[in-house]
Formats: sequence, structure tokens, C-alpha cells
Amino acid sequence: MISLKRDLYLKIISFFLFLSFFAYGFYVSKDYGVSWDEFENRDYGNIALLNLTSEQIDKEFDHGETHVMSRGSLYLILLKAIENIFDAKDLPRIVHIRHLSNFIFWGTSAVLFFLIIFEQFKSYLLSIIGFLMFVLMPRIFAHSFFNPIDISFLAFTVFYIYSYQKLAINYNYKNLCLAGIFSCLLISSRLIGEFSLLITASYIVFGTEKTIKQKIKDCILYIFTSIIFLYIFWPYLWTDFFRKLVKIHLYIPNYRPIIMDILFDGIVYKSDSLPMTYYIKWIAITLPTMYLLLFIISLVINFKTKAILKSSIFHLSLGLFAVLASTSLAQYSKYNDWRHLYFIYPLIILITVSGIDKISILNFRAYKAILFLLCLQFF
Repeated sequence: MISLKRDLYLKIISFFLFLSFFAYGFYVSKDYGVSWDEFENRDYGNIALLNLTSEQIDKEFDHGETHVMSRGSLYLILLKAIENIFDAKDLPRIVHIRHLSNFIFWGTSAVLFFLIIFEQFKSYLLSIIGFLMFVLMPRIFAHSFFNPIDISFLAFTVFYIYSYQKLAINYNYKNLCLAGIFSCLLISSRLIGEFSLLITASYIVFGTEKTIKQKIKDCILYIFTSIIFLYIFWPYLWTDFFRKLVKIHLYIPNYRPIIMDILFDGIVYKSDSLPMTYYIKWIAITLPTMYLLLFIISLVINFKTKAILKSSIFHLSLGLFAVLASTSLAQYSKYNDWRHLYFIYPLIILITVSGIDKISILNFRAYKAILFLLCLQFF
């Protein structure tokens, strides 16, 4: 009875927490400036939207190989369409609508992330903690207004995690197709989203107890679904799909972005020759101290108890942190802190929350101390 009452109170708190979060976002949405590529992204979305109503879809490619070859235009088209719906003409209103739309999309993924944590741990308190860690990350909160590229990819990653979790809990054709749809949303947002194909296919092969024949059928269904929806969500691929898909994959390894000087650790580097520790250090210095400490403690506890090795969180974490390792080792241009890797942040939170869950079982006094310290961090 006490537990039911507590869950009811936490449900009510969660509801008002969501309302407060969105209300605050609306209130401060005018306070964030314009990013250096704001109008470049807007122009690209505008041209891509115009091309949808014409037979000249290839012009989307002519507007800029950097955009088309590394990511699709779906989300930028959506932002431009919203701008048109509200008939925004003057620059401040245009920027405000785009920023607010971006925030709402990210906020929606934050609420979905709350549901992911609840499904995993069956605890409203842990879900609230995870939600607050998600939205009260100062750097990402600021970017949620003016950074449509990296924030949309972060949000799509949350959608993919949700579909992966649904598949792990209830393995059926419906959830397999759902995972395929969200995988292609990731890929059409940024080509690096192809990691989702490997993660899900690995789960089908190694994480299920099906026959080899059935696993092959399931992988084919998953890949087929992903290809169909990739075609739907990436307008550039609407003509000559396979040739352009090959062209994109051949282009990416040879793509060389602008090289600039980056001051890092007191030394000026070229952006394509930064140390492998660049992303690791940026993550360490921008994560709130309590988040970082709890993440490290949670990693130790989870691997010590070996419980995480059997969970879907582990498989996802392994895949996404493999992406982190590969991007840290890769010799391509790095700049603007770790914004290109914001999509791994939900996994950092999931591992942290799983550690807090273990601590609540192993040492309740330590658990209460953590809750107190987190309250100080949050408020």
C-alpha cells in the first residue's frame, strides 16, 4: 500500500516535472543566439523542401556535397515546413520558431527516455533521476535550441534505443520492423547511424535462441525494412537509389572538412591531428561532476557484479562506445568539443542509473547519500 502511494506521488511529480521542463524551455527559448551554420542548415532545408514538389531532386546534391553525403535532409525539411506553417518572415521570428521546434523535439525524446528507464528498472524514482540527468546537462540543454544536426541525432538515438528495448523485451516481427524504421531514421539523419544496423543484427544473431535459418530470415526482414524506410526518409535517394547509396559510401572516407586551428591542452593543433583523448577529455570536463563520478562508479559495480553483461543495456553500450573509440582514433577533423558524439549521452545515463539501482540493493545508506548529492546537483 505504501509502495502504491509512493508510486502515485512520483507519477504526479513526473507529470509536473514534464510540464515545468517544457514551460521553462518555452520561456528561455528566445535567449539563445544563432549558431555559425544556422542559415546554411536553413537554406539546405529550404532547397530540399522545394525539391520535394519538383522533379529536380538532384539539385539537393548540388547545394552541397557535405550535407547530402554525410546526412539526409528529413529533419531540416521538417524545421523549414514548421517555419512555413507559422508564416515566419522576419529573422528573429524565424530563428525563434526553429529553436523552439528543435527544443520540443529534443524534449519529446527526453520524455521517451523517461519511459525507457521505467521499462528497464520499473522505478519512477530512477526514471525521474535519469530524466533530470538528461535535461539538466548544461551544454546539451543549450544546444537543444540552436543545434538541429547533433540534437536531432541524439533524439533519434533515443527513439532507436526505445525500439531496441522493445525488441529485447518482446521479440516479434512488429518490433523487428520498428527497429528497422528507427535505424533508418538514424542513418538518414547521419550516416554514422549505420552502427544501429550492426547492433541490432548482432542481437538477432547472438542474443536470441532462434534457429540459424530463422535468424537469417529475421536479419533479412530487418535489413529490408531499413532499406525501404531509408528510401522514404532520404529524398536524395529517391532517384537511382543504389548508385547514390554506393556513391555516398565512397565519398565519406575521402571527405575532408575545413581544417582549422584548435587550442587544446595549451597546444595549438590542426583539427585533423588532435590527440585521441580529445573527445574523452571534453566529455570529462563538461559532464557535471556528480554525473561523471556516478558513471565511473556504476561501470565498476556493473562489471564487478556481471549483471550488465546479460542486459540489453550492455549490448547497446558496447556498440555505441565502440563508435566513440573509433571516432577518437579516426584522423578526421574534430572541433566544437564533443557535440558530434552527444548521441552516446543516453547510454552514459542508462549505465549510471543501472549502477544506482545496484547500490540501492547493496547498500541502502550509500543509496540515500547519492540521492541527496544528486538533489544538490540538480537544484
